[in-house]
Amino acid sequence: MEQPLSTPSPEQLRCWRLFFESALALGDVLDGELQAAAGIPQRWYDVLVHLEETPAGIRMNELAEQILYSKSGFTRVIDRMEEEGLVGRVRPADDRRSILVVLTEKGIETMEQARLHHRDGIERHFSRHLTDEDVGALTRALEKVSAHARPLRRGRIGGYQARSPSSDVRDAPGDAADGGRTPPPSRARRASAASRRSGPTSSR
Repeated sequence: MEQPLSTPSPEQLRCWRLFFESALALGDVLDGELQAAAGIPQRWYDVLVHLEETPAGIRMNELAEQILYSKSGFTRVIDRMEEEGLVGRVRPADDRRSILVVLTEKGIETMEQARLHHRDGIERHFSRHLTDEDVGALTRALEKVSAHARPLRRGRIGGYQARSPSSDVRDAPGDAADGGRTPPPSRARRASAASRRSGPTSSR
């Protein structure tokens, strides 16, 4: 016997509509500003943030599963980013069958510049319109929704794991804040990792 379909209350529907409209509007605004200021869309920024956390490189399929945006057309996104010199493809010395996507020096510089503008946009369009109490209440509410919704995305990473306010919190394009990630590696560590990799692949 099929379960009867449920429906939210009027107040719940109003809450959903405000959340959905605000999320779409902010995404459009931040994406436009990021492209104007840093020359890259938020989808590219999302890729750069994930690569920053894995200086030794990451396989394409693993990267596709971790990004916040749709996997549709992801290979073309990486192709275009490689053409712009932001990422590269390398074969690890210990596994010549695999191809890793790595962040280039230009990619690092572009990401760091984009981060300044992205955080400024978050402050102007989101943070300054909320009190500390608002932020706390909204965070707690969205953690509940995220814990339910994100694991339901097929072939994608699981839900966001909450961390303490003192933990390193970095802005991700799809989320107001991308908490729960490890601090970015230093340039020295990135350079050390790069020295252990072989050169770029000859074919794509």
